Amino acid sequence: MANKKQEAARQKRKLSIRKKVSGNPERPRLAVFRSVQHIYAQVINDDASKTLVAASTLSPELAEALNGKKKVVQAALVGELIAKK
Repeated sequence: MANKKQEAARQKRKLSIRKKVSGNPERPRLAVFRSVQHIYAQVINDDASKTLVAASTLSPELAEALNGKKKVVQAALVGELIAKK
């Protein structure tokens, strides 16, 4: 478990990046979250505060394709799905 100093440093990095990065209708922001078991991706328009498209390893479209695959392959399949959507 990360201590408070490490967590504060992570939050500081996150805020400094988010100040510079913003999604708009012409070029939306891609947000990726990786947990221990799953990977999630969203395409976001920050101007309208809307999530345009989302995909994850929990998506029903990928259920059969992910069985027995390694995490790197699963992440690639999530990327392909979000690009297709």
